[in-house]
Amino acid sequence: MKTRYVLDTNVLIDAFYVWYRPAVFPGFWDWMGLASSDGTVCSVTQVKDEIVSGPLIEQIGSFGEGFFRELNDGASWARLMTHVIEQTRYTERAILDFRHGADSSLIAYAMQEGLTLVTGEIRDPLSRSRVTIPDICEAFNIPVINLPDMIEAAGARFTLDPAVRESLSAAA
Repeated sequence: MKTRYVLDTNVLIDAFYVWYRPAVFPGFWDWMGLASSDGTVCSVTQVKDEIVSGPLIEQIGSFGEGFFRELNDGASWARLMTHVIEQTRYTERAILDFRHGADSSLIAYAMQEGLTLVTGEIRDPLSRSRVTIPDICEAFNIPVINLPDMIEAAGARFTLDPAVRESLSAAA
């Protein structure tokens, strides 16, 4: 069975504005569109709400309907929130931010659908002021990886344009 992935807001923003800008890496965005169409990658509507509008939303809109998914299992979300509240280390503000942000829905959706969660966050088991995705996913045995690891695991390869290769070879 093929691994399927749900993407965090920071992955989409960093990919679009920093690491895989569409003008330079159109192959990445073509692959993302195809991977969205076949159900390999998705995100949740709360992530869309965090991005709000602009060129990134337009780019994702080119993937067609269905990239942003709805959490249908309130029980997963409730179980997740109960766990976070029971952790004595988190401040009340951290719990509220987690509850009202996209991360809680993202993790609950990964739990509901059996997906691997893709984020740029790293574990921080001593954090009191922020609930991190990797820490909570670990408690629920939800796999977490970063974007380059997802690309590699999915078998995507982005190659140098032949015209650029030829131009560089001719100059050498």
